[in-house]
Amino acid sequence: MLPTRTALQGWNPDSLTASATAVRSGSDAIYQAVRSLDDGISRMPEARTWAGPAHDAAAAMFTRATDKASNIAHYADAVAKAFENGSRTIGSARLALLNKAAEIEDGQLYVTDEWIVMIEPATMSAEAAAALIQRAESEQAEINTLLLDVGDADDKTAAALAAAGANYGLKVPSDQPSLSGLLLPGSSRPADEVPNPSDPFGLMQQAAIRGKDTATIVRDTEEWSEDGQRGKTLYMLDGSRHEIFEWGRSVREGRPTAPSHPGDVPGDTIADDYYSKDGKLISSTHFQTQFDHETLFETRYGDGTTVSIRQLADGTLSGTVTTADGRVGKLPDKFFDDPVETAIGGAITGVEKTAERGIPKVNPAVLENVGKGARYGGPALGVGQTIFKALTAANFHDACVETWKGTAGLAGG
Repeated sequence: MLPTRTALQGWNPDSLTASATAVRSGSDAIYQAVRSLDDGISRMPEARTWAGPAHDAAAAMFTRATDKASNIAHYADAVAKAFENGSRTIGSARLALLNKAAEIEDGQLYVTDEWIVMIEPATMSAEAAAALIQRAESEQAEINTLLLDVGDADDKTAAALAAAGANYGLKVPSDQPSLSGLLLPGSSRPADEVPNPSDPFGLMQQAAIRGKDTATIVRDTEEWSEDGQRGKTLYMLDGSRHEIFEWGRSVREGRPTAPSHPGDVPGDTIADDYYSKDGKLISSTHFQTQFDHETLFETRYGDGTTVSIRQLADGTLSGTVTTADGRVGKLPDKFFDDPVETAIGGAITGVEKTAERGIPKVNPAVLENVGKGARYGGPALGVGQTIFKALTAANFHDACVETWKGTAGLAGG
């Protein structure tokens, strides 16, 4: 099995050597005790202390017991050898992996508990970011090799223990789930605790988690103000960018919108257009307060799907999701009852955290507060995550959570 970094740090392969000594010592004590009894019973006729049919039966019984004890000793020796070999192979693989992770972290990279190589948030040029991403991918390949070495050493040790007992009645646990596997601890093999890089899905998980992380790290910023608008461009580590801009009464009057009440000034609008590194639109979000005191929120995703939410002056809320092919669905009340996600996997979304039931408010304070080296996900991320939670059945959502268990929450979202 493939353990987490925390679990591996807690492993003590040297204890297998001590266990091997204890197993040999115990089995040898059993064998010597039974053999001594057998030998003593066999000598009784010579000492003229016991002879006859009863003695013969007892002698035969202890001879069989000695044979059984000998089998135990052979079994124990095979188990001890498996422990000793496992101590060396697991210990060597464990140390190599932990040392490599520590070596990687002596710089701008770090290794997560799931053995995924990530990049520390920092200000840098586009060229430096590209080089770091390439280095992270290269280091990930080495980590994967060493991680699989650990798993291989663990599996081989388990196989050796199973083989040692195969001739003595030991039944190897099945990888298939069964009722007995649910009821009896240790009756099935432990599952991997981290994405398995020998599997295409495991590699996809690693790439998705690192990709989502680099998409939320701001490597550089650029501010501008012209023609009654002001804005900020956030250049992300993965090459994507957010074009965030404001226009309306607050901008014309040259005053910032109050961070705690974004969009309360009639006519104010804030937008966030998110582009991939190759210039394609990923999402476009607009939040506006109208002069009739209605507020509008709209997110259009790159595939054409649009989320539209309206709040009337009396507080009445309504929202729809329109797919690229024109199908329209109403947002359920659960969407408005649960506040829109303001942070996912440590990445702020740009949506103001509000306790009351209401429309998602895009916070213009990001224009001033989100700087180089910070994290930013964009409002489309928060709204999309909340819609997912509101619209999916509990069992499907739980299945997704289980699939991504042990990995970064952002990738699951």
